[in-house]
Amino acid sequence: MKYAIAACLLISLSGCSVKFFGFKGSYPNTPIVIYSDRTKDQVWDNLIDFFAQNGIAIKIIDKASGLIVSEKMAIPWTYEDDKNKLKDPRAFVVIPDIYIPGSDKPALPTEVQASWNVRLKTEGARTSINVNLVNLDAKYLDKYTFYVSAAKQKYPPEQINGRTTGIFEKSLADIIK
Repeated sequence: MKYAIAACLLISLSGCSVKFFGFKGSYPNTPIVIYSDRTKDQVWDNLIDFFAQNGIAIKIIDKASGLIVSEKMAIPWTYEDDKNKLKDPRAFVVIPDIYIPGSDKPALPTEVQASWNVRLKTEGARTSINVNLVNLDAKYLDKYTFYVSAAKQKYPPEQINGRTTGIFEKSLADIIK
């Protein structure tokens, strides 16, 4: 009898949980490393210009160590489609589908935010630029009244396992090469 009750409890709980689906497409591993034949100072100036021209606020800036960390900001995001391709090929981040119990459509976030961590190093005659997507989170509040941090999931509040699509890094590479 104890086992039957435990089995029923497990079955009922698994049917009510939020479902997170992984990625089927292939996305770059971070950090993404870009190389330039320009000097560290030239690349630094281009990075500062890039951040300024794109309205990206800088939280930490340390030229001596070559570190720039952006403020957390809203970023363009997307999901994968049925063919494992990005629904929006211009998005900087792909996020997993999250399904609410009783829904056959993924919940749409009201906001996706992250920070960019960029580090420059001189490597011989060239400069390496390490670009990391950090502190990625999404807020959900839709017709299912689902809000990740309020739902007290096992995952850290609001954090999601998204991936960079490489679009941000490519635009950065285009201005420093």
